[in-house]
Amino acid sequence: MKQIVYTQQNIRAWLNRLNDILDPPRSRRYDYEGSRGSKPYDGITSGRLTAIMLRSALEALPGPLYRVALQRWVYSKPLAETLHTLGLTKAQYYYRCDKVVQCIMHYCNGEYDKLRDVARCFSKSA
Repeated sequence: MKQIVYTQQNIRAWLNRLNDILDPPRSRRYDYEGSRGSKPYDGITSGRLTAIMLRSALEALPGPLYRVALQRWVYSKPLAETLHTLGLTKAQYYYRCDKVVQCIMHYCNGEYDKLRDVARCFSKSA
């Protein structure tokens, strides 16, 4: 069986649609049976698996990265307000956004040793 490898592009696309993935619109949430082909045997669709995986990956982020992820992709606040709230420069903010994407990619791909290294680095700088 071939293992699925998620790229940074996949993760960025998911994060850009994060609110829609974690809380799908009502029309998709209560989709009647048979409208979109056959249902999986266990009742868990690929969209739901993505939501579960993203939610657990976000919860596994180190504190500073978790706060950046919340501000950028959950709350979607303006950049100036986000920088003021987090107390970061623009360069630091975008660097941490890239690290969030890398951490989530490592988590989803099961590369926990790489995730641990990043977490160790950010726990010292917090």
